[in-house]
Amino acid sequence: MRIKYILIPVATLGCGKTTVARILTSLYPKIWAQVQNDDIAIDKSVKGKGQKAKELVSRSLEKILGSEDYDVVIIDKNNHMNRERDQLLKDIDEYLSLASIKQSLKKIQVKIIILNFITFELNQNKQNKERLFQSTSKRVLDRKDNHQTIKVSISKPWKVNMIMRGFINRFEPIDQTDNRYDSIINLDSVSEKSSLENAKKVIRYFEMNYPNAINRVPTDDEILQVFNTCLTILNTPTDTYPSTATKVTKTTKIPNNDILAMIKRSSKRSKVEPDSKNKGQPLVRDLKSSKITKPS
Repeated sequence: MRIKYILIPVATLGCGKTTVARILTSLYPKIWAQVQNDDIAIDKSVKGKGQKAKELVSRSLEKILGSEDYDVVIIDKNNHMNRERDQLLKDIDEYLSLASIKQSLKKIQVKIIILNFITFELNQNKQNKERLFQSTSKRVLDRKDNHQTIKVSISKPWKVNMIMRGFINRFEPIDQTDNRYDSIINLDSVSEKSSLENAKKVIRYFEMNYPNAINRVPTDDEILQVFNTCLTILNTPTDTYPSTATKVTKTTKIPNNDILAMIKRSSKRSKVEPDSKNKGQPLVRDLKSSKITKPS
């Protein structure tokens, strides 16, 4: 039975979710995919709410269900509020229900994994909230206009900071006991080079718990080189909403060639400290029956 994985970040602006996603998809370019929310523009001529969210889910799940290659997709969106996560799960379940009809001859399990970038209390701890703001705002301001939607030269630093404080103030932590998710990987959002360490932690977690989703464990040096390369990528809108789109703005793709060549030159495994395995058996989604069951 083939297992597919959906990775959902829970973060605010500047936590490094896109950088982590790029590191992982660069290290595993034919296994892991990334779909960015900022790359999907809204078609304002279409009435009804949630069109962008549904399109994001549709594109993301098509990556893993419509391909024999990809096993993992990262839905690159902040998902910083409970209602956003609830809607995302609803859209995923709706898509899987339709996919179960179209793929009745295939039996595929889908696991949903949370990448939890904020693991400390914010609402009751002003010091933590300020620490998060100072760390993430510095990253956003340092990248200047290198973002799909936030342009410092246009919005000005004070307005960017206002937007970021709004995200932090609205943030609602993930429920670590929520059984709608198969796993939750707790990450770091404030330390220096946290994206580098977070990518390593995700790889270690998959090595210990879901080794079928990675074909090898890269060395620390390899991950560092990929991290440095990903920091140089320009962020430009790459798409428009498909229903009435007449123009599509293209951008340079992530330069994987050099990264792939580097990875092929090394077959050594990195020395990592394994994370403890999850207690109990995770839930899985069976596309053939569209039911949530315990794995055998």
